[in-house]
This record gives sequence, structure tokens and C-alpha cells, in this order.
Amino acid sequence: MNQGIFYKIRKALFWSMLVLFVIAGTVFVVYSFGYRLDIKEWKVVQTGGLNVKTTPKTTEIFLDDKKVNKKAGLFSNEIFLQSIIPGDHTLEVSKTGYFTWKKNIIIEPKMVVNFSNVLLMPENPLKENVFNATTSQEIIDVLPLGDGDEILLEMKTKSKTGVYQTLNIFNKSTAGLSEIFGRKINSSENLALIKNLVVDGTNYNHFLINYYSRSLGKQVYYLWEKSSPEEVTDFSKVLGQYFSSQPQKILFHPFEYNKFLVATSKKIGILDLDKKVVDYLPPVNPLDFNVGGNSLFWIDKVGGLYSYNLILKSTTPISILDEKELSLKEMTISPDAENILISLDNGKIILVKTDGSFHTIGEGISNVSFSPDNQKIAYLSGGSIKIYFMNDSIQDAVRKSGDVITIANKMGNVSELIWFKDSFHLLARSGEKFSFIELDDRDEVNIFDKIIDSGHYYWNNAGEVWRSASDSVEKINLLVGE
Repeated sequence: MNQGIFYKIRKALFWSMLVLFVIAGTVFVVYSFGYRLDIKEWKVVQTGGLNVKTTPKTTEIFLDDKKVNKKAGLFSNEIFLQSIIPGDHTLEVSKTGYFTWKKNIIIEPKMVVNFSNVLLMPENPLKENVFNATTSQEIIDVLPLGDGDEILLEMKTKSKTGVYQTLNIFNKSTAGLSEIFGRKINSSENLALIKNLVVDGTNYNHFLINYYSRSLGKQVYYLWEKSSPEEVTDFSKVLGQYFSSQPQKILFHPFEYNKFLVATSKKIGILDLDKKVVDYLPPVNPLDFNVGGNSLFWIDKVGGLYSYNLILKSTTPISILDEKELSLKEMTISPDAENILISLDNGKIILVKTDGSFHTIGEGISNVSFSPDNQKIAYLSGGSIKIYFMNDSIQDAVRKSGDVITIANKMGNVSELIWFKDSFHLLARSGEKFSFIELDDRDEVNIFDKIIDSGHYYWNNAGEVWRSASDSVEKINLLVGE
């Protein structure tokens, strides 16, 4: 009888273990395929994932108000979270001393949601005092040169003989100040030397200083070269030897030393000071020209748009703009020289591709610029910041060529709008308020604002602001905390 009982017990245990094994195996297989129990709905669902890449690297991430106890790898600033129940969630990225980034996100089954451009701005950006003027000096404008170790200062200087407007190079390392140009002016006069300055690319080895001379009634030009810093060439006199009419625009040749691209009302010529000759290019009656890559682009008075390869010396017709009134404001070339933006005085913006196709982006537009990655165009329209996508994009959010998104409404009087170097953020200025704006419009766009003391500002796409007051210059790094 005892043997019968033991047999039944063993049999029951066997079947119980078999059932448990089947259940456990099923759970394991279901779990391995990403299925989880949704406690809210009390049903098994297939989960999704979340990938977050942050700058700075060391941040705290909260999902649905719960801290994520997972750190980025040694050589990466990305965190991947898996097995997330589908549906609505909140995501927050924070760091002490920085503005907090927040999003309402949607997780879908078998899908990974990417946020690969989460960038936090410090609440108190790093400030550096760069230059202090003397009591006889008044700072007008500032331009950092190269990596910023040298800065160009435009100042008014009072002396016993009168008031002088000067350009000076200040070296941060040596604290040395060298005057490279100066003119006597009336106390109320402003020559706007830095504003009108023509620079040799990004090398800053040559400056073409120009301003309007009241006494001569025309624009005058002076050439400064770093190789001979104490000498300034009267470039107006040089131009007078080669051109019978007043130049309308002058640019440095993009890759050949001592050559200049000079446009008059009728022609564009390459002035070669070494050979002392002018080679006239095909353009006739140019409205404007600009340089991109190895080519010169111009538009004529009848709307014809052309390019001229400065190496191959060949002309390519691009397109003809059918505009009744072609009142040109500006022509901008994309970084890859594949797209041209035509800005008209009425605020109309036309995008022209080098294959000849063109598209009107809109009217009543201002502050237009290409992104560094050649994929997007930012502009202001009706008080809003908009982004136009030139090409399809699948990074994070899917975009189609021609898509337009509004990333910021009612920004106020935005006076400047530039791209941040990553092409996924913008920098906007409204008076003394500087805004760092993301492009991700999945849920509300994160905008970080910082008020900076009044003055004259120069800033670049690395988030560095150079603020000049009448008596001092300071550098503010919007993306680096104190």
C-alpha cells in the first residue's frame, strides 16, 4: 500500500514538474522575443526600445519619473533601454547646473525610438574677460580670428589731435595690441570697418578694409596682409589702374594668392596682381556673384543663373528665374556648392539646385541659411522659426524632401539666427536673449534661454559669444558651464 502511495506521489511530482517546465520554457521564449506583461492592461504585449545620446556624457535619465540606473559606455555617450511597454511615456535628461531636457514620447512594439542629439545648455555659461579698454578708447566692434587667440578690435581713440577710428589686433596670449589701420573721423562718425570687412576665407591672413568716404563720395579700399602687418596698401589706387568704373563687389580668390574677384556693373574680372592683368569672365551685367567650392556663381539682370569653374575655366548655365521684378537682395551658396539660395528684396526665397531645378520656399522670409550638413535650410517667417528639408532624412524622425516644420512660434523680434555646428540645433538672438533650440519637434521643442548683458555681439556655430561693451570684451561659451 505504501508503494502505491509513493508511486502516485512520484507521478504527481513528475507531471507538476513537466507543467512547470513547459510554463517556464514558454515564459522564457516569450520573454526572449521581447514580450512583457502590461500591468495596466493585464495583457502580454511586445515591447519596444529607447536609445538616448546625450551631451554632456554624464547625465541623469528619467523614464516615467524613475531614474534609469544605466550608464553610458567608456567610449560612448549613448544609453540603450529595452523591454519598454508600448504607449505614452515621459523622458527627462538632467544634470546639475544645466537646463533640463524633457519630452513626451511614444514607444511602439518592436521599434526603437532614437534621441541621438540631446544637448543640454548650462544655466551659467563660462565667461572669460578678454580685453579692457583705456579711458581714451571706445570699443565699437569685435571679430575673433581663427581659434580666437587673436581678436580684431574696432575702436574710437581720442587724442590731442582728434578722434580716430582704428582696427587693432589683440593677442590674448601676449596681451599685445597692434594697430593695423586708422583714420581721423568726426566724433559722431562710424566707419563700420568690421561690418564691411572682406576676409580671406577662414585664414585671416588678408583683410580688405573698406568704408564710405564722405569727402570722396565713394567706397574706398585698403589691403592689409599678415605677412607685412605694419603696411596697408591703398587698394582703391590699385583698382583704379585696372577698372574704369567703381567696383560693386570684391572677394578674395578662393585658392590663389594675390588674386581678387572684382565685379563692376557690367563685368566680373579676376585681378592678378602678380601678373598685373585682369582676366574678364563670361558674366555680363551681373546683379551679384558669390563663390562656392571651386566655382563662381552669378545671376544677371534677366534672371540667368550660371557657374564658372575656376580650375577648368568652363561656364555652366544653371537656370533662368522667371521673375517679373528681379530685385536681388542676396545670393548664398551651400557649403557643398550644390544649392543656391536667391533672396529677393520682397522677402521671397528661391532654392536653386545646380541641376537646374528650383523651388520657391516662401515669401516674407528673412535670416535664411544652409545647415552645415547641406541637408536643411533655416529661416524666419511670420515670427516663427521654420526648417525646410532639402533631402530625405531618417535620423531620429523621418523627413521627406520638401518637408517644412515649425520649431518655434512667437519668438519675438529675432535679430539673428544661425546654425549650431551639429546641424540639429539653432542659435537665435532676440535683443539680449540668446536661445539654444533643438530641431526635434516630436512633442514640444526644447528651448533654453539665457540673458546676456547688453553690448555688441559676435557669435559662431560652436556657441561662443563675444560681447563687446564700450570699455571691455568678454567671451561667453553657451555650451560650457562655469
